[in-house]
Amino acid sequence: MPQFTVRRIIMSLLMVISLGYVAAAPADSTLEPTYQIVRATDSRVWRLNTRTGEIAVCSLDAEQLLCSSSNDAISPPARTYAELEAERQAQAALAMQRKEEQRKRSLAMLDLMLNAFRGLAVAGASAADAN
Repeated sequence: MPQFTVRRIIMSLLMVISLGYVAAAPADSTLEPTYQIVRATDSRVWRLNTRTGEIAVCSLDAEQLLCSSSNDAISPPARTYAELEAERQAQAALAMQRKEEQRKRSLAMLDLMLNAFRGLAVAGASAADAN
């Protein structure tokens, strides 16, 4: 008989704990999911956060899902278009300057080689005249 009572107490405690856990869970999480996913294309989905209203566009890149949220889209860029364009032009000018420096080094090397061949040609002609 005591064994039956112990079982009954344990079962009662388990039921109380289970009911307490269910009651303690947030009500809105059971009624509405946090995210709604809508397929846009084969490699892109839209994700809506139903609690905050945030919209994210997610693209599949290999095996990784990359998301860009609407919060990113509405914040002003760190630099203006004019600043970005000026930076692009400065980078292009720097690339052209590097290319010109490389061309000058190549021409200098070709001049050295040409002078060496001229020296060999003169030395060869001098040796031929001496014979």
